[in-house]
Parts: sequence; C-alpha cells; structure tokens
Amino acid sequence: MKMNPFARVSHTVIDDVGRVKPGENVLILTDTEVSRTIPTSLAEAVHAARGIPSILVMAPPEYPGCPLPGPVEFAVQGAEVVIMATSKSVAHAEIFAREMKRRRLISMPGIMEGSFLDGGGTADLKVLKEITERVSRALEGKRRLEIKSDKGTDATVFSRGKAFSYYAQPPSPVGFAMFPDGESVVALQEKTLEGRIVMDVFQTGVGPLREPIVFEMKKGKAVRITGGIEAQRLRELLEKYGDDQSYFFGEFALGTNPKARFIGSAGEDKKRIGTIHMSLGDDIGIGGELKSKLHLDAVMGRPTLVADGQVLIKDGQLLV
Repeated sequence: MKMNPFARVSHTVIDDVGRVKPGENVLILTDTEVSRTIPTSLAEAVHAARGIPSILVMAPPEYPGCPLPGPVEFAVQGAEVVIMATSKSVAHAEIFAREMKRRRLISMPGIMEGSFLDGGGTADLKVLKEITERVSRALEGKRRLEIKSDKGTDATVFSRGKAFSYYAQPPSPVGFAMFPDGESVVALQEKTLEGRIVMDVFQTGVGPLREPIVFEMKKGKAVRITGGIEAQRLRELLEKYGDDQSYFFGEFALGTNPKARFIGSAGEDKKRIGTIHMSLGDDIGIGGELKSKLHLDAVMGRPTLVADGQVLIKDGQLLV
C-alpha cells in the first residue's frame, strides 16, 4: 500500500500538538478554497488516535477574523479540539477568544499542501523550539528597533520589551496553538513607529504580493498606503471592515522556522527564518494596547534589524 505523503505531518498536528485522546470529538473546520486532501488526512490521523473526527466545510471567510456562521459556532462548542484549516485566518473571530479557555484550538491559516510535503510543517519541533527560544532571548528587553530592507524599508520603533516564543506548543489542558509555527514576537509601543515600512512577500487579507505595499508611518499610524493593485485591495479592506486602530502596527515578529518557504500562505510565509512580519490592528494578546476588529499580518522578505545597536538580522539572514 502506498503511504499517504501527508500522514507524517498530519500525525504531528494531531498527536504532538493537538494531543488528541481516545474518544475526543475533533472538529476540522475548513473551507472550499483549501485542498480536500488536508482535512481528509487530518481526519485519518484523528481516527488513528482513536478520536472522533468531523469535517465541516464552509464558504471562505469574507475577511480574516470575520464572525463565523451560526452552525459553525454551534459545532465548535461541541468539540474538545478544533482545527482551523482555513484559507484565511478565523482565529480572531470572537467565539475563539471565549472558547480557547474551554478547548484546544489549532489555527492553520492559509494552509497549503506544500506545508505538509516539504515546507514549514515538516520542521522538527524540538529544533524549532530551540531556535525560537534563542531568538526570543536575543530580542528580550530590546527597546529601540531599527528596520531596513532591500525594498526601501527605513523605520524606527520602540518595543515593549517582552518577547514571546511560538513553536507549536501543545495547548495544555486547553488553549491555542499555530501550525506551522516558528516566530519570536514582541508588542510595539504602537505610536512610536516612524518612517517607511515596505512589505513585499505577503499581506493577510490580500494574498501574495506582486508589488510591494508601502506604508508611510507617522506617530505609529499608516497615513499613506501605496503600491499596486494589492495596496488598493488593502485600503479597501481597511475602509470596509476596519477601525481607527486597524491603521497602527502592533505586533512585531521574527520568523524562526528553517523549513518554511514563501508559498503564498498566510500561515507559512511569515514563519520563514530571517523574515520579519508586522501586524496591523489588534495586539491585546501579546501585551499591546490596540483593540481592533482586524489583525492583518504582512511579511518583509529580506530585512535588516538592529535592536539596541545589535544586528539580529542582516539582509534576511538571521545572525542570532
């Protein structure tokens, strides 16, 4: 019998991250833009763990974090473990802020087959933890961040100093995890960001970037957003679904996953080692002060980062 090439990573998700126990109900939430192979393989891994899998296929979310349909919310409340294998992030939907205190949630935004075959999902979780914690130690306590890139980024901002490590830690006994994972995160002092930020790889809510999006920042706020059609789509998304807080960058993170690649995935591109991603909007969960309807990650491919005079990244090469 030919082995399912998705099986190894599916078992990592179910056994090592979800820690599914016999008899547990596991909801695999997906949508029509995600390859059917992914939820099917995850369900097979749940069955092998003697859990009870259910696959729920919904329409693609209108925007990241939008409210879920009533039947989906009902299904979430009937499961011990919820896996969000969706084309756009749903993790910031209001229901999950409540349910993470009652269940184990695993977010897989923008999940693609490549993450299972040779991408970020194939990373050794022990190695990923070691790298991520090492980067967080280097970032911990740093205040002044100077950011440049080959695409024209030239900005300074002050951090709140506390660094958080994310490496697909199993929620225990309940809580939240990402997969694929690998990032060291700080919350910014949001209103201190000054200069030009250029994102050139991926913009959540928009997709892979053919043309960079340029953010002109003053006192932390994006006062001008320019670029091509992707920049226009981002402006439209912010105007339609956002609020005033959606124009501030709050989260600042360094990718730490050595297996992650640029594949056009919201969940994988930002994990690639040596990248920086920053998020417009909500950052309450990491100690920030922005409460927003939106949380929109954007990825910078070849950054240079100097933190309190120490070079942590040089032209996309992590030096820690």
